Amino acid sequence: MGTPGGSYAEYAIAWQYTTFHLPSSTTFEKAATLPLAAMISAVGLYQRPGLPEPWSPAKPTGKQPLLVYSAASAVGAFAIQFAKLSGLHPIIGVAGRGILFAESLIDKSEGVAIIDYRNSDEAVITGIKSALKAAGCADIPLRYCFDSISDNGSPENNSAILDLKDGHVGGRAVQPHHGRLGAW
Repeated sequence: MGTPGGSYAEYAIAWQYTTFHLPSSTTFEKAATLPLAAMISAVGLYQRPGLPEPWSPAKPTGKQPLLVYSAASAVGAFAIQFAKLSGLHPIIGVAGRGILFAESLIDKSEGVAIIDYRNSDEAVITGIKSALKAAGCADIPLRYCFDSISDNGSPENNSAILDLKDGHVGGRAVQPHHGRLGAW
């Protein structure tokens, strides 16, 4: 407050390219979360693991599976949408109560699936492996995971399914006791 560019005002001036229109159904409070969730997803997917950015998507000939843990969260939903724009396929999501929302972000006909984490950890791991097999990726190592929760067993589940030689986990990742996960 009291400095140029301060944000405590009734009106604000900004460059047009830095703004977007809000539909009447979206409050300013809800819209304020969009840039943060989008930025966290972009940093987790593109900064360190070297995944193709949306403006230079992956070639459609190869498959590059991606696991998105907490797919129904705001950050996870952005990760799914960015991954689709980047040409990553298949995208396997893990969600709970928000599973219907997460499913609305994907196309099941492309072999993409959302796994319910409320089942046992073994069921989650089996579900991910089954989804990868159904998408034709049984022989392709799962090298990328975006984990926007890193809690309640997700680090252990990730380490059980990821190719630990050169797999990458975006988001806040912790090192489980039985495997090595790279975190950034």
